Amino acid sequence: MKRRISVLLALFLAVSAFALPGATAKQAIGTSDDNLVTTALAVNEATNDFDVLIKAVVQAGLAETLAEGGTFAVFAPTDAAFEALLGADETAILSLLDDASVAESLIPVLLYHVAPLDADYDKLVRGRVGMVSGDVLKVTRTQLKDATGGKAKILAGPVFASNGYIMVIDKVVIPG
Repeated sequence: MKRRISVLLALFLAVSAFALPGATAKQAIGTSDDNLVTTALAVNEATNDFDVLIKAVVQAGLAETLAEGGTFAVFAPTDAAFEALLGADETAILSLLDDASVAESLIPVLLYHVAPLDADYDKLVRGRVGMVSGDVLKVTRTQLKDATGGKAKILAGPVFASNGYIMVIDKVVIPG
């Protein structure tokens, strides 16, 4: 339980760093000695905007991979993005994620929000990007376009971590 809370806290901080109140994306750019999960947990602790994403990542068993499995760009949807997609409030969504089969069914969607970082940031935000899920996402400096034609705005970021960076988005992108 203590390890789970530590992992959740780290992921929340990493994701939340993108949307620190009053901080602009330019101010958020920097470097960090902390991995993506630790950074996300710190951000979430400060903003409380990524509870659903963090719980989904942990329940789906992806936190360790994001912490230690490579170098990634993570497009992090806010809690409001999950609420809009699922038509439910945060409490109901968090409760659903207690069911391991629900969290497991989200793995393809979660992996569609993660890109392996084999290119630098400037290249990443100018074209079609192969995601860890195997699908392609069209990325510009201001938005993403998913396989279904849906668009998500990039709200903040990048927030750098020792093994990649996080960008906050306003919608959950859906793979094809």
